[in-house]
Amino acid sequence: MYDLYLLFGVLLIKGHSCAPEQPEQVVAFAGENAVLPCSLKIHGSDDVPTVEWSKVAEGLKPCIVFLYRDGCETFEMKDPDFEYRTSLIMREVKNGNVSLRISNVKLSDEGTYRCLIIQKNGTRDESKVKLVVVAVSDPTLSVFANSGVVSLECEAHCWRPAPLMTILDGEGNCITDKKPKLEEDPRGCYNTKQSVTLQEPTSRVICRVEQPQMNHLRTAEILFPAPCNESNTTFYLIIAALVVSLCINLLFMSLWFIKKQCRSDGGKPSESKNKLDQTRTNDSTETNSLLNQQILTENNQNTFIENCDKKNPTGIQIQDASFWKPPVCQDTQSALCRSSTNSLDSHISLCQSSDLKPETGHSLGDTSPNDAGSQSEESVQLSNSNGPNSRNQTQNSTPTSS
Repeated sequence: MYDLYLLFGVLLIKGHSCAPEQPEQVVAFAGENAVLPCSLKIHGSDDVPTVEWSKVAEGLKPCIVFLYRDGCETFEMKDPDFEYRTSLIMREVKNGNVSLRISNVKLSDEGTYRCLIIQKNGTRDESKVKLVVVAVSDPTLSVFANSGVVSLECEAHCWRPAPLMTILDGEGNCITDKKPKLEEDPRGCYNTKQSVTLQEPTSRVICRVEQPQMNHLRTAEILFPAPCNESNTTFYLIIAALVVSLCINLLFMSLWFIKKQCRSDGGKPSESKNKLDQTRTNDSTETNSLLNQQILTENNQNTFIENCDKKNPTGIQIQDASFWKPPVCQDTQSALCRSSTNSLDSHISLCQSSDLKPETGHSLGDTSPNDAGSQSEESVQLSNSNGPNSRNQTQNSTPTSS
């Protein structure tokens, strides 16, 4: 009996030691890159031996995906499905790193790969790596409304491995007891879909798709407006009515105040209007005064000029023109006043340029412009009564007096 137990234990230990070793597993996403590890020991003076990467399957011939021989890649035996998608990390080869890099991983790339190293002496060393390709996508959540009934449908396309789908409300509670529909996609992944009809109003709905074994999770959600409550509607209507009533009252009060202000005026001009009219009256009075002064000045000027023009040919000389004091032109007066004064000064200068001098002992500077005209006439009469001798005497006396 003891021998029987001993034999059974030996067989059990032997069977356990002969069990095949499980390959290393690498997980990669579809469409991304994957690196399958493999290494060897290389001495500094040794060349890199032949490295063969192949995809193996039970009962099928190995499919070569990459072959490195004599220091470069060999394309003769390479599977066309892996063309331009597999390579070694060349800067790491001299360090013994002959890991395989697969670009743009496909779902069909999933499987077991063998790394075979053939030394120059013919010895072989191999290792296996299992590549697991996963695929995920964002779910889509659609809403359908028919006769007041709201239905939702959540879909997730091309997941691998097959995912789990649940639909939750805003509180995180599952709102459906039905299992989602799971379909296998021709690309080697799975599509899932689930529908639900809302029985109670909710603020939002969440569709959650996950792969527990890979720890992948994707969600989609949709928000709903808050349900309308009758009491809230009445409250909002009352508030709106109060606001409108307040606006109307303010409008009527404004109109009443404006009308009252107009009545209090009693049709009388306002104070500002009176001030404006008074200012205009003062300006008109001042303008009339200036015009009268200008007319008087022009009359005096014309009288003096006429007398000067008449008396000059008979030998009358104005001794001193300082008697003429032109009217002072205010800053508020027009330029016409200044031009008149300048014109009169020029005529006085003309009279002074004559060599004639009135015989009268009166100074023109002591008289006004009107008196100057009469004095000039008297001097002319005296000159005419004395005759040529008197004129000559006047001319001779001029240097002496000077």
